[in-house]
Amino acid sequence: MKKILSWIWISIAALAGFFIGFFVRQPKINKLKNQVISLQKQLGNLQNKMTGYQDSFDNLYIQYKGLKVLQLKKKAEYEGKLKDNLILQYGIKAYLEMLLDTVKKSRKLTSEEFAFYRAFDDVIEGKQVGTNAFLKIKEYVLSKYKREVNALTTCDCSIEFQKLQEYRSA
Repeated sequence: MKKILSWIWISIAALAGFFIGFFVRQPKINKLKNQVISLQKQLGNLQNKMTGYQDSFDNLYIQYKGLKVLQLKKKAEYEGKLKDNLILQYGIKAYLEMLLDTVKKSRKLTSEEFAFYRAFDDVIEGKQVGTNAFLKIKEYVLSKYKREVNALTTCDCSIEFQKLQEYRSA
């Protein structure tokens, strides 16, 4: 009987220890559970913020790349306009050379030179120049000054203007 009683006391003590431990530890467990719930909410908030930041970053990235594309387009447009301007400048140079050669040296023009001369003469006269005439001018100028135009080198017509001035003075 003593043995049974000691087992009963041990069982009661173990059961009491368990309940005491349970009730003593339960507030800490509840506190930890609340902390986990709070951290999960904070994690959800941080994930939402991170998603928002990622969306903002994506939008900014798209805007940045869009602006780079527009910048490239504008650069190509300006380069095209600059090349057209250089074609006009080199056209002036070629026109003056032809004019002086044909008048001073009585040189005959080739068919390409004559087509250029006629088309450029319309430009000088202020006439509306069609696409075909502009293509003739561009084709002739690029055949003669392609390297300079592609390098975007400014045309120096000072020698031709000086010869023109000398011819006018004579």
